[in-house]
Amino acid sequence: MTINGVTSSLSALYLLFLSLSLLTRVALSAPAQDDHLFKNQHIMWKSLRATDRLSRSRRLESWERNTGGASNRRPTKKYGTMDSYGGMKLSMSRSLIASNATLTSATEGNALIAFRNSMQTDPTGALANWTVENIPSYCSIWRGVSCNPTGNVIGIDLPELELNGTITPMIGDLVHLEFLNLSYNHFWGPIPSELTRCQNLSGLDLSTNSLNGELPELFSLPKLELLYLAYNNNLSGPLPEFKRCESLTDVWMDSTNISGAIPSSLRNCQNLVLLSLATTNLNGSIPVSLGELHKLVQLWLGYNKLTGHIPSELGLLKNLKVLDLGSNNLEGSIPPSLGNCSSLTALFLDTNNLEGSIPPSLANCSSLEVLYLRLNNLSGIIPEEFGNMTGLILLYLDSNHLSGTIPASLGNLTKLQWLDLTTNNLTGSIPQELGGCLSLKHISLADNNLTGGIPRFLGNFSSLVNLFLGYNSFIDNAVAISILSQCSKLETLGLQRNKLYGSLQFDFFTDFPSLKYFSVAGNMLTGGIPSSFSSGVPSSLIIVDFRRNKFTGELPGQVDSTYLPSLRFLYFSDNQLEGSIPPWIGNLKSLQVLDLSRNRLTGPIIPQDFHNLSGFKVQPESEDSSIGEAGVLYLYTFNPLASSLNVSFNYAIYKADTRMDLSSNALQGGIPQEIADLVGMKYLNLSNNNFDGEIWSGIQNLKALETLDLSRNNLSGRIPSTISSSVNRYNVSFNNLDGPIPSGGQFDTFTDISIYLPGNPRLCGAIIHRPCDKVPDTQIFHVSDFISIPGFGIGVAGGFCTVLVTILVWAPARLFVFRPAGKRKEPSAYGLFKFRFY
Repeated sequence: MTINGVTSSLSALYLLFLSLSLLTRVALSAPAQDDHLFKNQHIMWKSLRATDRLSRSRRLESWERNTGGASNRRPTKKYGTMDSYGGMKLSMSRSLIASNATLTSATEGNALIAFRNSMQTDPTGALANWTVENIPSYCSIWRGVSCNPTGNVIGIDLPELELNGTITPMIGDLVHLEFLNLSYNHFWGPIPSELTRCQNLSGLDLSTNSLNGELPELFSLPKLELLYLAYNNNLSGPLPEFKRCESLTDVWMDSTNISGAIPSSLRNCQNLVLLSLATTNLNGSIPVSLGELHKLVQLWLGYNKLTGHIPSELGLLKNLKVLDLGSNNLEGSIPPSLGNCSSLTALFLDTNNLEGSIPPSLANCSSLEVLYLRLNNLSGIIPEEFGNMTGLILLYLDSNHLSGTIPASLGNLTKLQWLDLTTNNLTGSIPQELGGCLSLKHISLADNNLTGGIPRFLGNFSSLVNLFLGYNSFIDNAVAISILSQCSKLETLGLQRNKLYGSLQFDFFTDFPSLKYFSVAGNMLTGGIPSSFSSGVPSSLIIVDFRRNKFTGELPGQVDSTYLPSLRFLYFSDNQLEGSIPPWIGNLKSLQVLDLSRNRLTGPIIPQDFHNLSGFKVQPESEDSSIGEAGVLYLYTFNPLASSLNVSFNYAIYKADTRMDLSSNALQGGIPQEIADLVGMKYLNLSNNNFDGEIWSGIQNLKALETLDLSRNNLSGRIPSTISSSVNRYNVSFNNLDGPIPSGGQFDTFTDISIYLPGNPRLCGAIIHRPCDKVPDTQIFHVSDFISIPGFGIGVAGGFCTVLVTILVWAPARLFVFRPAGKRKEPSAYGLFKFRFY
């Protein structure tokens, strides 16, 4: 080729280059921004404990690349140049790249437009400038789009924008895509299998959406490092075999509907650091091969249906920091080899069927901060070696069959904030050495067989928030409770079902400014209700329980109910309280449970302003409406990977049925009609009092009512013809009601005659076998109201036959009856007895 020919060819190529560069000037320039997809992002991991309504949140640092900012942009390839005759410098390779970029730009632009068109709603306008007209500028101005220097789309970052739509299959046309983050939106539909064409994909975050369908073969992507699909509840199908997963480091698929067994082929993912498959439908056993993942730092398999034993091979994971196998159906014993996981900071084995003793080798995990073994069948003693885990912050051993005493060595755990040994068979007294655990915020030793007194060192726990010592056999004077007055942060105090005696000090409540839950039920306390209940009750109080003691005197008469805005549960039952019901009770706007039963209260129900009991008007939301007594639930949050584990406490209470129980007193007068305004009430018991008058017709307004007991009073008049269809327990016996028993509706479900009789002599109806046309006008008590006539006849006949047979077959009786009176004498002895007649 001649020099002129070469020059002409180069000139033509130069002109072509200039024209293409004008069309693709954006593609040939570096991006204006660097929207790194995973830089400085954190993911909040959350998991709810269903069995005991306890939650914990897990915060995980996501993958953070080392590049960032303009100076650390992906390196640009430098292409060699050649001198042309005539002093021209041309870049042949760059012109060819420009030509390819033009074709790629059109394909990727169309794919992005298709992605935008698949959105049904975009409330924040995030994709407002994703238009056909702006396709040449998608690298520079389209939100969430990142490109490399050659103009190829390498990232889409659109989290938390409330986008609603599907993921278009054309996403697979973005063959240079490296990162895709669509988390925390409202995407639905399947994950397109076309994503497998994105062979450069290294990070995929589709978590917290509404995606469904089965998993595509994403694990086959050769460069995939991060896969976040968690919180897509309808994402289903089994886990695939892991054959090409050398690059995979993080898998987060919590709260999906994946099922089947965990593949043993996970052993091929040798770089795996995080594996989180909690709250799914996985079953089968835990693969032994997981013990070969030596880089694994976190393993979350809780809330599944896993069975079998815990593999001892998990003890080979020296880098493991978090192991969660809780809430499964695992059985067998806890492998002692877990004590070899020297980096372990959090261990969750709770809510399984594990048995046997707790291995002392767990104490070798010197970095352990959270130990969660509750709700199993573990037995034996609490290992003394646990005192060596000086970094321990949360210790849950409750709801097992542990015996023996509380180890004194636990006093070495100076960082311990939460100690829960509830519902075991522990004996002995609380060791004095526990006084060294000054960081304790929660102590629960309830439902054991502990004895002794209330430890005086508890008064030194200035951070104490919750104290539960109920359901034991502690014997102490009520004055001992005053030692807790120094615990100014105390919110819950449960001392029920012990053997406490004496009287509470009059200023008792003034010592607890933050108190929310207070119970001394089931003790032997005497005296009156502390006078501080009238003026010193903290406004934070929610539950007060004085039940089953020997309190005397009257209920506090002067209480400013405006200082009790949160009081929801008030129990005074089973005491010896006298006097009338004070008016302030009717002004407790948050009250939803009132129990004054089995006392000696007299007089009428004075508070006529029952309409102020707002808590009885709206049925509270309840996850378990069968809960009859108030309880407490404590929530905590923690970061298992943080340098220090800070526990925060949030107070919550079990939602209980709205109920009012004034039974077994000496109350009198009419039943206030204002009670009919309490439309949210489920349980009303006014039985065994002296109420008179009629049953008000407004009873039908109590639409939520399930139990109504008005028995053993002096009520008269007719039974209201309508009652809520939700009522399943009903009793009006032992009154003076008259007229026909209503029929139809809910009344047809009441088939037990005892809910109407005895009593009510002028009541009639088919259910009590008393026709209404034969009811007397005057009050006449019928024998049939109290005894069964057929039963009485059968009893008389049976008795007569028994006497007759005895006379006929037993000689002494026959001689006694038929021998003349003057000739009777002592009969001969029969058997072991002698009979003498006088």
